[in-house]
Amino acid sequence: MLKKILIGLVGFCSINAFANELQDKQIIRKMMNQYINAVACSTSSIEIEDIANIYPPEKEYTGSTYYVLWSGDKGCEGGSGTLSSYISEVSRYSTSRPFLVTSDDALGDNNEESWESGSAFTNYRFIESMKKVGDGQLEFISRNYADVKYGGKDGGNNFPANKFRYILALEDSKWTVVKQVLLEQNN
Repeated sequence: MLKKILIGLVGFCSINAFANELQDKQIIRKMMNQYINAVACSTSSIEIEDIANIYPPEKEYTGSTYYVLWSGDKGCEGGSGTLSSYISEVSRYSTSRPFLVTSDDALGDNNEESWESGSAFTNYRFIESMKKVGDGQLEFISRNYADVKYGGKDGGNNFPANKFRYILALEDSKWTVVKQVLLEQNN
């Protein structure tokens, strides 16, 4: 009997945590759609699947952090190369406080320094999807230009040769590529 009660309690807690996460994602979706329309033109519409819980609310811990994938022309610069994807970090410190957009560079490599050094994990202009695949792990589908390692033939500035699946893991407070798989290639 005690075993059934414990199993029921664990199931209830799991359902409650899922409901809290879904509720958070609905709030974030609405907030982020307003935010991106305030900072960018030609924006994508954010859906629930574009939001990944990085530090979800737990029973005792009331703060939470989510990553949100979106695309648009940030700053409304116009032009063929100004549309890009962004990964915003959205956090709150407790359930009594609102969610805040704390960064549009959640992984720390969508910036001029990373572009020039080539240390960005992919070209942010071509990220197609993001999802959580485990604690501290994210999967991205993205295109990238031809290179010496993978080859391929680019079709110009807006048509990179290769499509990849990247798995990134959070190691020592830094996101690192732990797996890269070539999915498609233009020859």
